[in-house]
Amino acid sequence: MKTEYAIMHKKDLSAPHLKENKEKREIYDKRTSFETLDNAIEFAISVLHEQPILMRSAALAPQGNEQVKYPDTPYVIAAYFTTKYSHYSYDGSSDYVPTHEIERCSRDQLEDKLMKIAGEAPDKLYWGIELKLIPTLEMFK
Repeated sequence: MKTEYAIMHKKDLSAPHLKENKEKREIYDKRTSFETLDNAIEFAISVLHEQPILMRSAALAPQGNEQVKYPDTPYVIAAYFTTKYSHYSYDGSSDYVPTHEIERCSRDQLEDKLMKIAGEAPDKLYWGIELKLIPTLEMFK
């Protein structure tokens, strides 16, 4: 299986429900894929202001010089919905806003959370292990 890295970026910090309930899923507008870790990290650093998430797709454990960002909840699930969210204009019209809902979990929770989120009928479902953008010095020793 070919390794793929993805960057979730353009985090939506202004959604009203996010301000009211911090326990809800994080919302990201974009997902960009890369074939190499170096290219993914370079892109993520260029969009650091968008609070990017670096993940290796469909991975259960880090490889080589990859470092897990959150050891207790290393897995990221991204559910892509094309019509769940809308933007409303002042004239009363609305447009759909394609959006990724992000949830983190442990290995023990991964399968159950994937099945639960799949039951919500997302247009696409991505998952993987979340990696550090800026590795610690230990990997260079």
